[in-house]
This record gives sequence, C-alpha cells and structure tokens, in this order.
Amino acid sequence: MLRAYFDRSELPKYGIVVVASYLSHVDLWDRFEPDWRKILRLEGLEFFHMADYVARQGPYKGWWDRRRLKVIKQLISVIDHVSLYHFATGLRTTDLDALIPKEQQHRELSPYGLCAICAAAGIMAWVRDRGSPSPIACVFESGDEYGEQIVDAFSSAKRKSDELDRRLLSWSFEDKRKIWGLQAADLLAYEAARQAVLNLGLRDHPVRQSLLRLLRRTRYDSDFLSIDALRKILFENGPSDDAI
Repeated sequence: MLRAYFDRSELPKYGIVVVASYLSHVDLWDRFEPDWRKILRLEGLEFFHMADYVARQGPYKGWWDRRRLKVIKQLISVIDHVSLYHFATGLRTTDLDALIPKEQQHRELSPYGLCAICAAAGIMAWVRDRGSPSPIACVFESGDEYGEQIVDAFSSAKRKSDELDRRLLSWSFEDKRKIWGLQAADLLAYEAARQAVLNLGLRDHPVRQSLLRLLRRTRYDSDFLSIDALRKILFENGPSDDAI
C-alpha cells in the first residue's frame, strides 16, 4: 500500500498557493518516522516547521548557521531514503479570481482545495502510469476550513470511477505537529512555493540550494496552473482529465 502526505504553502505577497506531496510505501514511511523523530529529539524540537526554521523564530531562534545547515541536511537525507515520488501544484489567486467569484471559491473550490485535488491527481496519475495496482492513502493537515472540498471531490471521484474506487483507498486529516510525513511535505511545499516565485519571474534569484538538495535522488514534477489551465479544469474536463 502507498501513502501520500500533502501540505500547502502560501505567499500572499505574490498571490501564490502551492500544495506539495511526498509518496512512498507504508512500510518505508514506518521506517522514516523513527529517524525523523530522532533528529528532532536530539535538537530539542517537538516538531519541524519550515517557515519558522527559515525565519529563525521560535525554537530555531539563535541557531548558528552550522547547526541550521546540519539539521536541514539530515532531514532531507531521511526523506531521500524513503520517498518514491514528489509532486507539487500551484496557482496564482488573481488568476482564479478572474475566473470565478470569491464567494463561489469559498463554497465550492478554493485555491487550496483546487491545488490539493490537482496534487492528488498528479500522484495518482504517476502511480497509474507505472502500472502499480497499489491503493493510495492520502493524508492532509487537519483544521483547514476548505478540507470539506477535498472530501467532496474524492467521494465524488470514487462514485464515478471503479478504477478510482480501487486506487483511492482513503483520505484523512491529521495534526501536522504529530504526523512526521506532513512535516516533510511542509518542507517541500515551502520550497516549491518560493521556487514558483522565481519561475514566474517575480524575483531574480538562482534556484534555491535547499530545493536542489530535495530533488537530488527522487523524481519530482510540478504543475503551476496558468489561467488557461485553470479555465480548462474549471469549465472543460476537471483536474488532470480522468485522474480525479
């Protein structure tokens, strides 16, 4: 069985929302968790949060650069040894606003909801294209007001497709402070959002070294949804055609 962890990152200054995911076998995730916990325990951390780490705030305040680099390299190494595939989907909120009113987004399809559904579609398409029959359990962070949009999309997909009914094993919403795979996805989402800023030409800066470390061993794909892609999804054939 496969399990995918999803998390989002938002950059309101640029109007960017990204959802990123790591996919691996359940038994590999089981081996990942004690290694991740050990790193955090040795550093006196209850959990890892990338935004606080980068901002040098909270438990990361006062860390020397050598310590910061050591910890992030250790965490990425643990991810490298278990992840089969990682995928990210993003969009600009101004593009979505141009296509559907905010009231409708709130009711039916928010930027987060759309990115999460498309990210799940990307993960499932990758698994399907490799001919794997393994069902996938999808795990998202709990507490988001738009989580119900994901539930509705997945429930509808399972009703409409026998293949997706078999492939999409389950979906759940968990506390990121307690679920180590969500913390790994948090790291990837942070990096993917900031790389999207560079790819769109909103900042002039080379590719982030921390992102390059994440991409060293595992296949990574990303899909930043242009306004034309959004129009196709919303008004023609849905996310990733037949994936969800």
